[in-house]
Amino acid sequence: MTHKKFVVSGLFGVTVRGYALWSYFPLWIRVNGEKQRNPAFDQNSQHILNLKQPGSRYYAPSLKYCAQHLFLFLKNDIKVDQAEFLIIPSSQKGATSSALQSIVEAICKKDARFTHRPSSLTRTSTIEKLAKGGDRSLNIHLESLDYKPGGPSIKIILDDVTTSGNSLTGAMTIVTQYEQGAQFIPIVFGKTTHDF
Repeated sequence: MTHKKFVVSGLFGVTVRGYALWSYFPLWIRVNGEKQRNPAFDQNSQHILNLKQPGSRYYAPSLKYCAQHLFLFLKNDIKVDQAEFLIIPSSQKGATSSALQSIVEAICKKDARFTHRPSSLTRTSTIEKLAKGGDRSLNIHLESLDYKPGGPSIKIILDDVTTSGNSLTGAMTIVTQYEQGAQFIPIVFGKTTHDF
């Protein structure tokens, strides 16, 4: 499986290697100030978008597709005895992506190395969605995330897409405040690229 590595720099001197299963090409781009469909938008980017639309007829096939690819990546490339999934929460207070939740639950059933405590990483206040012009600076994440300590010391931080990496950095920072010995493996389905 082809995947991309990237660096996630956290506070407290924590810097780790993150993994993106694919590049994520936004559906819409601006060229000379005009909005147009991105010619680089591909099948994997579409699957990632479908995860955000539970009512769509494409949701279940994309859920299965993404879960299979993540399972194979973990099986072949992540060598750990025990690790806990932490899902980056949605922008809404108290909400988590139902797609990511379903994927993690399925993987934990298939592979005993992995565990998940629902609501271990939570959003304590709603933040504006990035697609609607919201601020996704590191401080916004630090002020709106909370963590309940526990589980194995290796944490797989999972998100659907990363652009700046700030949500991953925020999660690592919050966890480190409670568990200084925690180790992190950030994984996303797509890392945003604006090449086209």
